[in-house]
Amino acid sequence: MKREIPILITLVFGVFMIVQFFIPHPVVNEIANRLQNWAIIVISFSYVLGSANILRINGELVYRRGPGWLYKLVLVIAFFLMVIPGMFFGIAEGTWTNDYLFTYTYVPLASTMYASLAFYIASAAFRAFRSKDVASICARGYRLGSDAWSDSRKPVIWDDYRRSSTG
Repeated sequence: MKREIPILITLVFGVFMIVQFFIPHPVVNEIANRLQNWAIIVISFSYVLGSANILRINGELVYRRGPGWLYKLVLVIAFFLMVIPGMFFGIAEGTWTNDYLFTYTYVPLASTMYASLAFYIASAAFRAFRSKDVASICARGYRLGSDAWSDSRKPVIWDDYRRSSTG
């Protein structure tokens, strides 16, 4: 029940926002604007709580020199290097914070993460589809053979259909 209620609330509000996009009625737009304002407030508090949580947990491990403290120190320094210039100089397009901190730092890191994810998915698919015993090899051979046989029959059926439809 703890998990289903937040998912249900998210589903209802998400469907409502999609419906609002396709039904531009003033009442629906007013409710959508109010929901968007609530979402901005909730997201703002989430940022503050998440930042405090990152600093509290990682700062404590850096202070105590716990396991992996050097990596956590890098995380805390990078956190401050991204947040402080953004707070003081803004993040509008064309500013140096956007150009250097976002375009030249965040975008390459995000690209690296997505490339790593694609490699992980490809390697998992390779492991999942690897044939390990005689039964799986036979099943795979049967599947490939049936696909090849059905593919070889498709042009014949299409040609017959084309001849019969043209008269």
